[in-house]
Amino acid sequence: MMCRTAAAAKDSCTPPSSSAIASAAIASTSAVIASAIASAIASAPLAAPLAASREAIEYLRTSSKQTVFSAALSPSQAACAQASLELMQNEREHHERLWANTKKYRAILKNLGLDTWGSETPATPIVLGSKERVYPFWKALLEKGVFTVMSIAPAVPIGKDLIRTAISAMHTDEQLDKIADAMAYAVKKL
Repeated sequence: MMCRTAAAAKDSCTPPSSSAIASAAIASTSAVIASAIASAIASAPLAAPLAASREAIEYLRTSSKQTVFSAALSPSQAACAQASLELMQNEREHHERLWANTKKYRAILKNLGLDTWGSETPATPIVLGSKERVYPFWKALLEKGVFTVMSIAPAVPIGKDLIRTAISAMHTDEQLDKIADAMAYAVKKL
């Protein structure tokens, strides 16, 4: 059974017709499509919806470790997730701002010569290649007030040690400028 993630699609908050899933045409080639909605909607920390045939879902339900499927959202988390989805659907200016911010952020990283592992989503990794480079970069960003997450092997492939970053619609131009300054400072620390 082949399983691919739809992480790029959930970060974009785009309608299915223009999502990363549709553009990659993976829906027709995969038996199971999984989405980690947790990073798209903060109130859904463990939600991972699946799309598959009835037979595949039944197989997963009966053959997987039960703990994988035992976590449920609390009513308040479900209500927050629903409100977030409604906001994304009804107030498209947030979507437009998200992609404007993402474009500006990717330009910042490109101008600094940073490897984003080909990411096209607001969740953008910065590949630095080794833990010896990741830690000082992460620490330099933190010194400048920019919080990121380190991911080193074995959590990522060897040689792909990275910093995880994410841009949102709520980032202001001033905050993006602060991020740009912090990134430039961190690059000098390498």
